[in-house]
Amino acid sequence: VLRNALALAQILDRILIIPKFQCFCDRYWGNVLPRCLIPASDQLLPYECPMDHVFFLPNWEGMRFREHSFLSHPAVPDAIKD
Repeated sequence: VLRNALALAQILDRILIIPKFQCFCDRYWGNVLPRCLIPASDQLLPYECPMDHVFFLPNWEGMRFREHSFLSHPAVPDAIKD
């Protein structure tokens, strides 16, 4: 689904806004942890996780995208949000 969205955005000369991702297992330096949490962490599962927990970001080089929080960021002008 995401691959198709990227292709469609490219065809339409648009920038894809990546959806939110829920992580059900935490990662530490790229590795999935045996019990899904960093020891002594107070992290609750599932949680909204960053893109680098789901994808290998160097593979995204050259692709036009924004993270899901882009449109809610206060520095983004209203003209872009509308």
